[in-house]
Amino acid sequence: MGCNTKKLLLIESKYGNFFMFYPFFGDIGPFGGKINMLVIRNHQMDTMKNHKRQLFHEKARYFLKQNYPEKSSEYNDQQFDAIIREGMQRSNQYNIKSEQCIIAFLEFMFALSFDFDTNKRTIWTREILSNNNLKESEKIMAIINVLKSK
Repeated sequence: MGCNTKKLLLIESKYGNFFMFYPFFGDIGPFGGKINMLVIRNHQMDTMKNHKRQLFHEKARYFLKQNYPEKSSEYNDQQFDAIIREGMQRSNQYNIKSEQCIIAFLEFMFALSFDFDTNKRTIWTREILSNNNLKESEKIMAIINVLKSK
């Protein structure tokens, strides 16, 4: 195995089967179970990541079109997909990475404004989003709480 591989282990134990990355010695796992090693190359990992990203993109598109039909109908498919990609990139800048929180970020874009984190009217959101002491879910809830209080 060279630099282009990662070790993904299937652990079969009395507690059930599961996958994990784990350094091990021999054929006995950390829980006393039998270990079967599966080697995944970097390009295979990239393919899986891209597939997962595409599935999420489709899920986000469906969610936004269902919940914001008027606003989403203003854009053709290419424009709409570009908005979703931009929102995903911007949410990543604020360390928002879970699907649920990215969806919430996209919702803010549709409910408030596409530039809600830089827009003068809603610039207060940027302070919350930039707060590295908050977890991503806390950032989302803080924004929701402020909106509820207005």
